[in-house]
Amino acid sequence: MIRIYRQVSTWTWYIAALAIFFTILLATATSLAIPTLQINIPGGQYVDYMPGSPFNEGMLIVSDAPFSLQAFYAPENKKSYTLSSWDFYLSCALINLDGTKVSSLPDPFAISINNLSYPSDSFSYGKPQGLPPHGVFDTYYIQIAFDFEPTDLTHQGIFNVQNPSEGGKPGYIHDFNINAQGLGRNYGLVFDLYAYNQNYNTILFAPFSHNAAFISSYNTAGLISHNQGDIVPLPDTLFLLAIGLMGIWGIRIGIKRKKDTSILKT
Repeated sequence: MIRIYRQVSTWTWYIAALAIFFTILLATATSLAIPTLQINIPGGQYVDYMPGSPFNEGMLIVSDAPFSLQAFYAPENKKSYTLSSWDFYLSCALINLDGTKVSSLPDPFAISINNLSYPSDSFSYGKPQGLPPHGVFDTYYIQIAFDFEPTDLTHQGIFNVQNPSEGGKPGYIHDFNINAQGLGRNYGLVFDLYAYNQNYNTILFAPFSHNAAFISSYNTAGLISHNQGDIVPLPDTLFLLAIGLMGIWGIRIGIKRKKDTSILKT
């Protein structure tokens, strides 16, 4: 009987130790789960799901024009800090707000990005080379090449645009000023951020859930969203809490078994 209790107690301690170890491991991974590339719109609203619209992937939106847009680049390691090894692009894609594909260009319009005008006839149909397909493309889009400058470096300014409480990572922030007031109310713009290496055989892109969009108006019925300032409980957080509680429970059971074993010995 004493041997059985000892075995149970030992295995209980092992399970508790493993639970605590994986809790710490997953917590560390979650805190570092900031994509290498992201798009931020200061003061924007993150839309998790909007029925009947192209925003089925979740993204940050803004409905006021003009507005500021920021490209985030958080290199995974020090070697990635070599900015010259990547060619960075911001694409601006035209969408119908009713969720249907854009089959033809609307009436002539123009948008302005950093005081440069892009008329409707400068938009090409298709999708950027190498960018995986998602709900926006194929459509009419423009592609703007840019560089992250050394002055764009920030030591703790990169955060997760889905949940700004996950932040404090070093990287680069490049600012864009965008004016889309000439766009019709039935249309919007979706922005993608991506980079090619010098040989153009590797592409690095922002997760589609970390893109951004401009829409002049939208239907709030069934809208699931949160403001950037809100802290949103994530499934990973709940999972970590459950594992932590299991670890505490395991330790408590182990202590109880140890006491029972001591009593049996006496």
